[in-house]
Amino acid sequence: MAIEESEIKLEGPFRRNAGLFGALALMFLISPLISRSLADYRAVVLAVDQDRILVAEVTRPARWVSQGTAKPGDIIVKNVGTWTVKTVPPTGGDRELKSLFNRYTQTYEGTITEIRAPLAPGSAQVAVVKLDGNGQEIHVPLWSEKLAGAAPGKRILKQSGSWDPILIEMGAQ
Repeated sequence: MAIEESEIKLEGPFRRNAGLFGALALMFLISPLISRSLADYRAVVLAVDQDRILVAEVTRPARWVSQGTAKPGDIIVKNVGTWTVKTVPPTGGDRELKSLFNRYTQTYEGTITEIRAPLAPGSAQVAVVKLDGNGQEIHVPLWSEKLAGAAPGKRILKQSGSWDPILIEMGAQ
């Protein structure tokens, strides 16, 4: 018993558009693969966690990627049409990437000696911090909400693995 074409009836919007829905589902499945293949960036590795690496680009926030085997501080490159990242030696143009890495991994503790007014409209106040140990003074922009109560005499702590320092209680560590 053969089914004739005249007997096949597609009823309802889902059956009528089944091909369209199938094509959409296929696109949702393959689009991450296409995006990964089209990605193009140069970044510095901030941290490594098992099979993922935390990378920072100059113009984008840090993000975890699940590709590559690099060490913190390495410069990596991902080119269009390639599937994986590769580690490359730093060049003169990587100064900003190295600066991001140094800021992320920097560790210090000290006392705020002075708060300076912003140098330009829309910029942050700057805390002058005298570091414990060597007595060196550094300038810390007060962008973070965690530094909202900053004042001369307060203690500040910056730990590796964070972007900004925090205020701490006297004698706390």
